Amino acid sequence: MARPLVTHAVATAIVSLLSAAAPVAAPLARHAAPPVAAAEASAAQDLARVHAAALAKARELAAWADERKLYSGRVAMHELVLAFDPDDAEARKALGFRKQKGEWIPGKRKEPADECEADVPAAFAELRRAALVDLVAQLDAALADAPKSTRTEALRRAELARLVPFDDASAVRERLGEVWDAEAARWILFETRDARAARAAMATRVADLRAALPAPEPTERDEDTRAMTGLDFTAVLGARGVVATSTLDAAETGDLVLTALLMRDVFQAAFPAQGAPGYPTVLYCLEPGQRGAFLEQHPLCPKEELAYRTGVTSSWLTGRLLVGATSPLMRKDVTAFQTAGYALTEKFGVWTDDGWAQQGLTSYLAFQVTGTRLSFWDIQNKDQYGEKKLDAKNWHERVPPSTQGWLLEASGLVAGGQSMAHFARALTSHTVAMSWEDVVTSHAVAAYLFEAKRDVLVRVLLRTKEGAPVVATLEEELGMPLEELRTRLVRWIAEMEPPAPVEEAPKGGKRGGAGGAGGAPKGGGA
Repeated sequence: MARPLVTHAVATAIVSLLSAAAPVAAPLARHAAPPVAAAEASAAQDLARVHAAALAKARELAAWADERKLYSGRVAMHELVLAFDPDDAEARKALGFRKQKGEWIPGKRKEPADECEADVPAAFAELRRAALVDLVAQLDAALADAPKSTRTEALRRAELARLVPFDDASAVRERLGEVWDAEAARWILFETRDARAARAAMATRVADLRAALPAPEPTERDEDTRAMTGLDFTAVLGARGVVATSTLDAAETGDLVLTALLMRDVFQAAFPAQGAPGYPTVLYCLEPGQRGAFLEQHPLCPKEELAYRTGVTSSWLTGRLLVGATSPLMRKDVTAFQTAGYALTEKFGVWTDDGWAQQGLTSYLAFQVTGTRLSFWDIQNKDQYGEKKLDAKNWHERVPPSTQGWLLEASGLVAGGQSMAHFARALTSHTVAMSWEDVVTSHAVAAYLFEAKRDVLVRVLLRTKEGAPVVATLEEELGMPLEELRTRLVRWIAEMEPPAPVEEAPKGGKRGGAGGAGGAPKGGGA
């Protein structure tokens, strides 16, 4: 007699998936009201019957193929048998495994070439197609009375994915959110298709907006600020309502004005329903070392905020931006970053407690303008959990190079053992509590939402502005639990950012990894 296909542990896991309400909370099945609990138990039993039917059909098709000498089909069905019953002895032996000390060990095997009649492959394909149609119908019936939730739909998709090997039908792939990529000859996520188009359109739009920028012109000197701070401002340039009072040369000052304008234009193009950002209107552009003196002397800078304003943020008062970084590249980066931050605050109410947006989305938007990511709110010695530690490396020593694509770096973090709790923390932490791992992860989530699900991104920002929790809102708007978002994010990155090929090292030499801090891969569009 065959052993039960679904154990008590598996049934419990199914009930947990159906009833869990939070991505990192304990299963809530034991707290369910009696009618809901009964529906969950019934769904688990029905799914067990679907699994049993799938296993029986895979065995039946394996025998059919073997009898007709369609050996490739036999192998495919034996592998499918193991997907539903990993300990099936017949399938294991047929695939060359041998049992040693209670463990199945792969052995050497060489499958013979098919020796079937010419019409057998087509007949076998039809049998597989019919099996899939029947099993999908059974699956839908099994979940018909399950609680309506993102968890139920995630479970449905997971079960559909298990049935796909019966027949790679486009109708099922579409229900899994996949589309055929003819050029690559593979199935890709809907999100990948949409993001490719969105990324190309954004690149074109940024180029057009850059070409349309006006030339900054000299404007009246800000004698009041000069008198208050004692600094000798050498250039005052403005364009379209943005004025830069600067101790830098005119060329760099003009470039910073255009950077702020371009960031505002890009933001408006990305979020047209929100209208044009109004800030910043004033830039104070300073040589390195002048920032502290400016803040100390300016009467509108509260003394109790001096340390914070000097060491952490460049936004200052309403609509003003203080740019006093140590290099032209950094000054340009901080101008774009803080302009994007101003726009997110003005239009969506994003603030420092929205760390994933304040850091991840802001750095993504600024990167579209500058091609760098150098500006962060809190550059301190922290470990991977955002805890301040004296022996932890500084962010700038640990973060990937600013011009390098961060999506592959994020994928390595998310798929490389990052816990669900850590993934959720990257989306829920206060800005100053984030580690660089949190920033890179939130940057990738922001890129995914911006390029593939911008309507969802807007709704999430608007709802969290009103106080809705970000994780629950993401789950509801995406129609998937956080665990599934993480899985799809990793796959999306792999489809959007194929890793660069590793070059062969010359004889006698060593093969080097792709460059960057910590051997992080180069390239990437976000």
